[in-house]
Parts: sequence; C-alpha cells; structure tokens
Amino acid sequence: MRDAHASAPASTRKGFLQDFSFNHTSSHRIFRCDTHPLIPMKSALHSLTAVFVTTLALLLAGCGGTAKSKLDTTEFSSAFATADPAIKGPAEESVKALKAGKLFEGATALVATAKAGADKISPEQKNALINLGSSIQMVMSEDGNKADLKVYQAVEDLMSLLTDRESSKVGTTPDRVRPPQAPGQ
Repeated sequence: MRDAHASAPASTRKGFLQDFSFNHTSSHRIFRCDTHPLIPMKSALHSLTAVFVTTLALLLAGCGGTAKSKLDTTEFSSAFATADPAIKGPAEESVKALKAGKLFEGATALVATAKAGADKISPEQKNALINLGSSIQMVMSEDGNKADLKVYQAVEDLMSLLTDRESSKVGTTPDRVRPPQAPGQ
C-alpha cells in the first residue's frame, strides 16, 4: 500500500519531511515536525548544554589569573644535604637568599656552589642546580618587577659552568644596537 502523500503532487505537500515522524530502535526521534528535520532534538539540547558547561568552566578557570611560579628549593636542598662542606656552604646560602626573595644573591651563591664543586658534583646535584636556575628565570619572566639582567647573567654563568661551555653576555649595550641603515649611508 502506498502512502497518500507519495502520490500527491509536490504543490499539495506541506513541506519536505514536515509531517513525517520516524522512530528508530533508539529512544529518541530522528525527525519531528516541530524541529529541524535533520537534527534530533535531544542531541541539540545536549550540544547546547555541553557548550554552556565548557564556556562556564573556561571562564571560571580564567578568573584566577595566571599561576605564578614559586621557587621550590626542596629538591635542591635534598640533593645537597649530604654534600661536601665546601659545596654545602654556598648551597645553603643560595637557599636562604632565594627564600628571602633575593634572586641576585641566590643566583650568585648557586654559581659559587657550582664553582666549589666543579668536579665533585653528582648528576643529581647538577640537575638540581639546573632546575633551580631555570626556576629563577621563570620567576623573572612571569614577574617583570623581579627581572634583572644581573640575575639573568648569573644564571647564564651557572648554566655555562654546568654544561662546560663559554658564558655568553646577557643583554646588549646601546652602541651595539643600531637601526638598519641603507647601503652607502
């Protein structure tokens, strides 16, 4: 038996799939006459709810501001707990200075620690020095008020000692920075 609408001319039909209601074996309808024929109502509501929840989560996560890095010296302290007294002294000075927020004094004490134990530093101690130096750089990059070229230079000196390379000069002098000039000027 044929459907009455199938034999009717297109001009007498109300609209394509407008008056059809198909049910699948699943629990929701695929087509309804009061919604868009190709989007199931439940999935549209689920999508809108998901978008709302995601947007709300992102907004709430952004309200806390950026997380600031902290100088965690526990790894460093534990690595140098049983160190030679010649190495342990500058290491303890650096921890005290860094906990007091004195980045320059802490960084120079780290350099003194690396120099004092040039051939006595274990791989664990070397990694602790590198990680603490990187943490100092991270703190300065996140907080412009703490940024100082002297501290960057001290950390560069530390890294060069630990990686057996020549230390490079941090920053530039005004004479070295010139605007580009056309040839012949």
